[in-house]
This record gives sequence, structure tokens and C-alpha cells, in this order.
Amino acid sequence: EIMTNQHEQDDDISLLSRSDNVEPAISIEEAIGRVGYGPFQQRILVASGLCSASDAMEILLLSFLSFSVQVEWQLTNNESNFIISIVFVGAFIGTLLLGRIGDVCGRKPAFVLTASMVAIFGLATSFCQNYTQLLIARFMVGIGLGGITVPFDTYAEFLPTGKRGPNLVLPSYFWTTGTVLTALLARVMLGQDSSQWRMLCVGCSIPCFLATVVAIMVVPESPRWLLLSNKNKQQNALSIFRLAAHQNGKD
Repeated sequence: EIMTNQHEQDDDISLLSRSDNVEPAISIEEAIGRVGYGPFQQRILVASGLCSASDAMEILLLSFLSFSVQVEWQLTNNESNFIISIVFVGAFIGTLLLGRIGDVCGRKPAFVLTASMVAIFGLATSFCQNYTQLLIARFMVGIGLGGITVPFDTYAEFLPTGKRGPNLVLPSYFWTTGTVLTALLARVMLGQDSSQWRMLCVGCSIPCFLATVVAIMVVPESPRWLLLSNKNKQQNALSIFRLAAHQNGKD
């Protein structure tokens, strides 16, 4: 995971002097603790969890996709196996690339880029007409999957210290749901006709389309990233904390 672990740097940051230095500055952790845990974080959890579900669905899809395409396009075993391998090659590159984008450009842009790449190229898989097109689409899906750590980190950065343990496990339930859902979709769509793999690809892309919409609408930039990347953005960070406090009933 390339996303820089910045939590240990909080003590070095003078944060959120809220009224022309009339009130003392507070740390990021104290600010997060004051807004508490509630609807604000739960909305971010939905976006992050949908990305986790999509991650699981796209990975499990590979076994059904490679078999169905091998039969329809009369591929060799090596060609079929490479459909699976190319996704993990992309994921390796995506981890390096999207993690860095999250550090340099911000958590939200990387979040939206990750989710939209998986959604768009997952859907594009269903339109592929030949083996080369399929490899390109799955490679790009893999790059998006490599950045799935960004949504998780975004969610984690809004959690109060005392709430991290029980709440960081919640995205994994979305992942489990994604695996079950993929198996059910495959049973329904491919049970009698393996040529319906295109519809299965469409179904597996839906969670990340939803994640992209939710991320754009409700996921703010990380105040931690704002302050660590540019200490002149204290007011931006403060506005986000005020929004979180309002949504959590901590005004």
C-alpha cells in the first residue's frame, strides 16, 4: 500500500485556530474526536463499502469470465489464464499510481478516479468484441482495483481514535456481500447459457457506478490531507469539520 501513513505527523501540525487565534488550536485527532461518529462517516462508509464490494465482484468475476470467454471465443488455456493475470498486473500498477495520486492530488480525486475506472472499464468489458479489447479493458479494471485502498483510507481518516477498531471492519462486510452477490448473479445469468457473460459484467460494474456517484455527492476532501499538504487550508479543513459536526448532531 503506497498511501502515505500520515497519522503519526498530527502532533507536528498547528490545526484549526478557529477565531483569529482567540481560541487555542487543536490537533486533527482532537477535532475528529469532537465531531464524533455518526451519519457523516456512515455516508463515507457507503461509498467506501461499495468500492470494496466491487473489488470482490470484479475479482470473483474473473473465474466465470475466463471460462465463458474461452468457450465462446475458443481460446487456449494460456490465453484464458492471461485474462486473469492481466488484472493483477494492472492492480500492481494501480497501487503505485493511484496511491501516489491520493497523496499528491487529494483523497477525493483519487477516490472518484478509482471508483470510476473500475465502473467504466468493468462496463466496457461487456462490449468487447475480441481478445485484445478484453485484455485492455481488464487491465484498466485492474489499475482501478489497485487503488481500492484509497476509499478505505479516506473512510479511516474520518474515524475518531476510539471508533476505529469496530468501524474499520465494516467495509469487509461489503466485500463479503460482493462475493456472494457475484456467485448468485453468475448462477442466474450463466446457469444455462455461458454466453450471457456480458450481462454478468454489467451487473458487477453497478456497485462502482454507485460508489462514484456517492463519492462525488457526499465524500469531502480529507482535512488531514488538506493540512498536511498545505497549512494555508485550515479554513477548508474547518469547514469540513463543521459539516461533520452538524451532520452528527455535535453543533
